[in-house]
Amino acid sequence: MRLDKIARQLKLLFAVFLLGFALLHCLSVGAVAQPQDAAADKPLNRDRAEDKSALSWPKPTVENRPWTRWWWLGSAVDKENLTAQLTQFRQGGLGGVEICPIYGVKGYEDRHIEFLTPRWMQMLAHTTQEAKRLDLGVDLTTGTGWPFGGPGVTDETTSVAVSLTHYDLQGGGRLEETLPNMPMQYVAAVAGDGRRIDLTDKVRNRRLEWQAPQGQWRIYAVGLRNRVQRVKRAAPGGEGYVVDPYSTKALDQYLGVFDKAFEDFEGPMPRARFHDSFEYYNATWTRDFFEVFKTLRGYELRDHIELLFGDGDKEMVARVKSDYRRTISDLHVAYIEHWTQWSHRYHSLSRNQAHGAPANLIDLYAAADIPETEIFRTVDQRQIPMLKFSSSAAHLAGKPYASSESFTWLGEHFQTSLAEIKAATDLLFLGGVNHLFFHGIPYSPQDAPWPGWQFYASVNMGPNGGLWRDMPAYTAYVTRCQSILQSGTPDNEVLLYWPVEDLWHNEEGLWMAMTIHNQDKWLWTSPFYQTAITLWGKGYPADYVSKRLLGKARWVEGAVVLGSGRYQVVIVPPCRVMSPETLEKLISLTRDGATVLFVDAPPQDVPGLFDRDNRREQLHRVLRTLGDVGRQGGSVWQKNIGSGRVMVGELEKMLTASGLMRETGADKGLGIVRRSHPQGHHYFLVNLSNKPLDDWITLARPAHSAVLMDPMFEDRTGLAAVRHTSDGQTQVYLQMQPGQSLIVRTFADLAVTGPSWCYTQPADSSHTLNGTWRVEFIDGGPTLPQPFETTDLVSWTKRDDPHAECFAGTARYTLKFDRPDATADVWRLELGKVCHSAKVFINGSCLGTLICEPYAIDMDASRLQAGQNTLVVEVTNLAANRIRDLDRRGVNWKYFYDINIVNVDYKPFDASDWPLQDSGLLGPVKLVPLGALDPHTIIARKPTLYIIGDSTVRNVTTPGQWGWGEPLTEWFDDQRITVVNRALGGRSSRTFLTEGLWDAVLRDLKAGDFVLIQFGHNDGGSLYQGRARASLKGIGEQTEDVILEATGKPETVHTYGWYLRRYIRDAKAKGAIPIVLSLVPRNIWNEDQTQVIRAADSYGGWAEQVARQEGVYFIDLNDIVARRYEQVGPETVGNVYFGRDHTHTTPAGAAVTAKLLAEAIDKLQDCPLKQYLKPQNSGH
Repeated sequence: MRLDKIARQLKLLFAVFLLGFALLHCLSVGAVAQPQDAAADKPLNRDRAEDKSALSWPKPTVENRPWTRWWWLGSAVDKENLTAQLTQFRQGGLGGVEICPIYGVKGYEDRHIEFLTPRWMQMLAHTTQEAKRLDLGVDLTTGTGWPFGGPGVTDETTSVAVSLTHYDLQGGGRLEETLPNMPMQYVAAVAGDGRRIDLTDKVRNRRLEWQAPQGQWRIYAVGLRNRVQRVKRAAPGGEGYVVDPYSTKALDQYLGVFDKAFEDFEGPMPRARFHDSFEYYNATWTRDFFEVFKTLRGYELRDHIELLFGDGDKEMVARVKSDYRRTISDLHVAYIEHWTQWSHRYHSLSRNQAHGAPANLIDLYAAADIPETEIFRTVDQRQIPMLKFSSSAAHLAGKPYASSESFTWLGEHFQTSLAEIKAATDLLFLGGVNHLFFHGIPYSPQDAPWPGWQFYASVNMGPNGGLWRDMPAYTAYVTRCQSILQSGTPDNEVLLYWPVEDLWHNEEGLWMAMTIHNQDKWLWTSPFYQTAITLWGKGYPADYVSKRLLGKARWVEGAVVLGSGRYQVVIVPPCRVMSPETLEKLISLTRDGATVLFVDAPPQDVPGLFDRDNRREQLHRVLRTLGDVGRQGGSVWQKNIGSGRVMVGELEKMLTASGLMRETGADKGLGIVRRSHPQGHHYFLVNLSNKPLDDWITLARPAHSAVLMDPMFEDRTGLAAVRHTSDGQTQVYLQMQPGQSLIVRTFADLAVTGPSWCYTQPADSSHTLNGTWRVEFIDGGPTLPQPFETTDLVSWTKRDDPHAECFAGTARYTLKFDRPDATADVWRLELGKVCHSAKVFINGSCLGTLICEPYAIDMDASRLQAGQNTLVVEVTNLAANRIRDLDRRGVNWKYFYDINIVNVDYKPFDASDWPLQDSGLLGPVKLVPLGALDPHTIIARKPTLYIIGDSTVRNVTTPGQWGWGEPLTEWFDDQRITVVNRALGGRSSRTFLTEGLWDAVLRDLKAGDFVLIQFGHNDGGSLYQGRARASLKGIGEQTEDVILEATGKPETVHTYGWYLRRYIRDAKAKGAIPIVLSLVPRNIWNEDQTQVIRAADSYGGWAEQVARQEGVYFIDLNDIVARRYEQVGPETVGNVYFGRDHTHTTPAGAAVTAKLLAEAIDKLQDCPLKQYLKPQNSGH
């Protein structure tokens, strides 16, 4: 086939490239920066490589750049607008498009073009020609809307639903009811004693003409319902019924329409044809299912029809239904394979989304050239196993790309930021995706009023979506990441078997769809998922393998080879059933040298019904080859078989015993993807924790040298600090902010030279940039607000300018400032809060574009000149406020057919009641002086635990009263951590900040320190009278300007939550770990003296909400202590724990609180503070 020829050519070219890459390194010369090595006595004979290629990003390819789904609404396209929009895409950093024709646009019907007509084909040819000129790729959906279907689908080829109805009948009786109004495939009567009669030919005009013989009978009627679904979101000319997804004959008839349309096609062929996720709703059967079932499963399903209906022994029902599900799976896999072969006839690849199908997802993903997953709304690490089904299929089938439909309903229309998109992107990459497709961009002609033509589901990533101005910074990030993730080969050592037959072996229901949206029903509760998520969390890179693909695996040169992967260990999660052929394959791999791990126990039974007893004996015969294995290591059974070994037992203990090296960076919150390149490995790393990482990280792959590459900035690369431990392990020093990603490029034998990575450490206190900002609105609409000057950075929506509230676009902030009087090797510019992306210039030079937290960028000290400097920040907000304005004014911008525009809950879209979104630069803007850091010189520093709060935390002025901060020190090992109590009586969350007490803590706070935060007791009262220490109630962003009665000075007062967020974010910015506490309870009880009054509805609850929102540790001290008070009763509490009032504790009361707090710290999951508790006080 042509595809095979292309693949061979690509492999040859890739080999030539790798050879050239190696020669460049071997021939280069230069000074070598040698890493420190604990194993210095080991001789090193390393090649030297001059650095330019080693420190550089690959030259971007079309596939490196992100692509987008491109909806052609009504196919109302023309050549001028097609060229214009393709040009925009190329300028925005895209690599290609996937054309998906959909429903039309009201008022533009005269522009609609019928699908696949000669005129439509002319537009497609123009698109592929222009795309080629612009260095863009083009994929094409094999149809309109989704799934496959259209006017050419007939009653003989449409999808069908099976109808299973049954009726009970006594001997001598006749069925009075009419049968369902549909063709009957099979009607049978089964008696209680097992007799069965085929009654299919007894059906006349929906009546069963048959009298039951003596006995109890149940009649089973299997009917077919045609025309169960029309194409969703079909384009003009594409309307019709959905094709049968289990019939290659029906598919051939459907594809014949495309064959005719492409006969005289004059443009370059699409790179790939696309099949969307399985949304063939109610497609539960195919017309020749009984015959196909007999061929594939080896027995006549009609002879067991009652089991298909769920009648009979549950175990037998599960077996027959499992066979039904396996048959449906086989048929749909064959359908996609057939479509792939058809695509190859046009020199196109196939791209398929398998999820949603009632099929073995791994086999189905592998049936296409480019397996594609998606994320829908939810983005978190729970999704990783689901994402890895598609990337595993790509790896096992030796296919270079694993794509994704990206960001579908990630947020509401016009409310999703590039920061949220970047975080979702990283999750996709961690799931093995390396070929991003946006979902998406609608075609929109230049004469359409803003916001142009829209698609019903977010996120609009195009010129009218509100993100386009700074999109190039994001697409460049994706391009750099994908240039690495598409290179080399995957380096996952574990093959995890997916026992789908365990899932199918279920007597409940019939059709079993495996969708993205219901993972909690079929995936998350399975032992397979628990095994997969454990491997992920513990740093064991894994691919998932099906029975079918496992059968192709071979042991070659010390590894299980399958596709582009080489694996050391095969893991079988807890499962009940397995075919004897699969178990024999596993034992065969073991004999050759593989290690096979059975979690808990090997499977003990076979799936399905056919020849069950013989197949059981065959399985048990294979199991007997394991013999009597002896217990080793407590919970691990092991037996050597041939050159390999089999283990049975607890997963983590077996992994340790297997000798696999895990990526321990996972323990520090790193998400890790590892790929090999000719001279070493690439690591894609994401700091998934909520705290900065500043530490040595051990790599599971040995390396002599390494390069760090920040994919957010093209020129930010450098030699990593590398050292080797006494046992030969490689460590790389990393500094990463929460959410940051990095590429580590390692070299096994090369000593790479070049500029070193810029490691930094604080050199002095930060300097807030105050002064007068000049703000000009430079791009956007509907009308540019007036320029203004300000000394306070607040949302521009709060300006007294009617145009500012509804403005969507970009404002330029300019500030003149003097260079701070501090010594620095590097200055870090921190913008504080940005809504929502920012391009930064210093003294006329562009530093870069910031699209996500921490909205900070480092610059060499030489960038700041003596005397006055000019900072320019161009901030772009989201389009939400402008859309809100349109809906408030009743402007009709939602004029599309079909579903039109809906909100994230699929209700009619209305933004008129949206709150205004903050917009612009909110700050505070700071310059942080940093000094150069040599990681090799770091001496382990004892961390400090700072405590901030009020007199319930530290009370040194009132005799007989103590705060819990004093006795808490006794619970920590003072040889390993210093506890500093900076709490002060009478202070609130507001006054601890405004009196400079927090600034004093910040001056001393270092990376790796901890901060316990407890406020609330003094946050009530007056905002401006007396002690004026009250904060506004709640956790919002509202403010109130007051004049302090005591001083006459103005002050802007914030909410309690705002002040807590300030402490949290400041601490995190310094690399410290904040822990928020709810305030300790007062000695106040309910009327019957049985319950302590809690603060869950006020400060205690608000503290928890802020902690959850900010992703930091939280301890509900209010409830913990209250429960202890209730245990001992009000008399003891009043007489022993409290003295003069109901707020301040005695030393005994403070000691109880400190003990409870220490115990709570010890229970915090993954909190590093608990390692500093004294051993007798720690649960470890």
